Amino acid sequence: MASALLCFLVASAAVWVALSVPVMMPAAAAHGQAGKHCPPTACGNVNISFPFGLAPEDGALKNSCGRIGFQVRCRNNSAPYLGVFQSECDMQILRIFYDNGSLLIAKTSKAGFFNTSGNNSCLIPTANTSAELGPPFSIIPMNQKLIFYNCTNPVSHPDEGLVETTCRNNTYVRVAARRSDNKLMSGYFLDGCDAAVVPVLGRPGNMTNASSYEELLRDGFLVTWQQRPSPSGNFNLVVV
Repeated sequence: MASALLCFLVASAAVWVALSVPVMMPAAAAHGQAGKHCPPTACGNVNISFPFGLAPEDGALKNSCGRIGFQVRCRNNSAPYLGVFQSECDMQILRIFYDNGSLLIAKTSKAGFFNTSGNNSCLIPTANTSAELGPPFSIIPMNQKLIFYNCTNPVSHPDEGLVETTCRNNTYVRVAARRSDNKLMSGYFLDGCDAAVVPVLGRPGNMTNASSYEELLRDGFLVTWQQRPSPSGNFNLVVV
């Protein structure tokens, strides 16, 4: 629960910073050109270009470039992460689609989710991803949802869609059905269980299977920094 609280505090700080920007912005900022342009660079296999920019290794924003909220950390010169501050929960950038203002990111944990080989206890996501992302980013409705459960006791009558995770210890996962209003049915929540919702992109044309939760988390989900799209999600995306 401590890691979930830390994730929430970091996300809340990011939202506070974004909301602190004055409403009356210069004309250049209103057209999305605020911030010093960074020279294009690469972090691993991801091209980092404006409006994104690599943050200094010390995390200072004073001399950084790119738009506010678009700073990227490049860990070990091989993996880019959204945001400046490191926390127990990180958002790794897998791909950036500059033509339609979206990016594919994956929720990660320093200790590693579902890691049963180390000294740390096996972890599952314990915080809603929507609480860890703030402006200028929003989750695209075309994503599907995984619901992870951390229960006090074993679920006595698990339904067909509920899958036990490798962490065991009364932890489960299921896929939420799509709904036109993009909300979860109250029936998805279980008595005596804490629930966390994580978006996943899934595979186009295939039914998402909860048993593939680890792969689904690694494949990531889509967010946009443009105006929220319609539920149909008009994005030209090829996942390979």
